Amino acid sequence: MSSSVRCRTCRQRPPGFVGAAAAFHYAEPGVSDWVLRLKHGARTDLAAPLAQMAWMELMRTAGAAKLLVAPRPGDIFVPVPLHPTRLVERGYNQAALVASELARLAKGHYFPILQRQRSTFVQGEFAAPSRRLNVQGAFRVTSSVDLGRVVRRGHRVWIVDDVMTTGATASACAAALRKAGGGEIRVVTLARA
Repeated sequence: MSSSVRCRTCRQRPPGFVGAAAAFHYAEPGVSDWVLRLKHGARTDLAAPLAQMAWMELMRTAGAAKLLVAPRPGDIFVPVPLHPTRLVERGYNQAALVASELARLAKGHYFPILQRQRSTFVQGEFAAPSRRLNVQGAFRVTSSVDLGRVVRRGHRVWIVDDVMTTGATASACAAALRKAGGGEIRVVTLARA
């Protein structure tokens, strides 16, 4: 699920978050099918069981991985937002469904405080450098939540998404959260490509 070893790209260009965890590898049998059904097949009923599997894997590996720390009660879970146009087209945000369930499991808080302030191209169409440019500056914090106060209380911020490939989207979200006082930001996803 997670690794304490940073890849060459992360060593050369550190991401905007301190650690990331994924419940599955996207290439594992059935995983891409589950994620795609949730994301594009209107199978919102898959969000809770997938989040529960991610939670169990997160707890299982938390002690063993140097870069991963288990969520604590009170931590906040922030979904990667969809652009309003895409949200209307899809009718729901799969990352929000997963984040809400993870917050419940962690006895934390679900804060959908990020906004995608401009439409971006689908990330799957690009290589890593273009992915970073595509999402650079695309997110901002919309809430009056004082993330600095949350961090001072010892709570962490967790960005939640369905799949992580290069980490460009998570890094862009982390930059917006750090600007708002987010402090120690981590990422949890259902799958890692």
